[in-house]
Amino acid sequence: LMEIFVSLLHTARDMSVEMTNHSGEALARLIACPPPEEAREILWGMCRQCAAEIAENRVTSSRFIARSAEEYIQKNYADPKLTLDKLCGQLHVSPSYFSALFKRETQKTFLQRLTDVRMAHAMNLIAGTDKKTAQVAEAVGIADPSYFSYAFKRYYGVSPSQARRGKEAQP
Repeated sequence: LMEIFVSLLHTARDMSVEMTNHSGEALARLIACPPPEEAREILWGMCRQCAAEIAENRVTSSRFIARSAEEYIQKNYADPKLTLDKLCGQLHVSPSYFSALFKRETQKTFLQRLTDVRMAHAMNLIAGTDKKTAQVAEAVGIADPSYFSYAFKRYYGVSPSQARRGKEAQP
């Protein structure tokens, strides 16, 4: 029983779960050499508690990573070299893990979110300044002005020049 108990505590520690709240009481009950069914229920209860806390830590961690990614995208959207790999390097997570996590948390892929941010900033620049389309493209991290115009029209349904003149633009 003690080996199982200690193994469970080691697993909890390795998974960054704090089990000290209930482990003292469980240890005292196990030292009293309860009948096998009671010992099993004590250990099973600890396992359920550990699993619940691991699940909660994962949810919290996922939200933290998604929030950190959102902040990074907002700060670095103008970098034409901003890629999924670069973002994942900053967050210290693998691209495949991040992609699944980010999609689950935001219902968007990294590229969709980056495009949303870039297009929102582009619309603000087009509607609020007299910058040329090429300058706006560069300001939002898109190096090719022709591609920017294509992407803008695809995103909003109007060209940058039409948006500047005040046509209705819908993302």
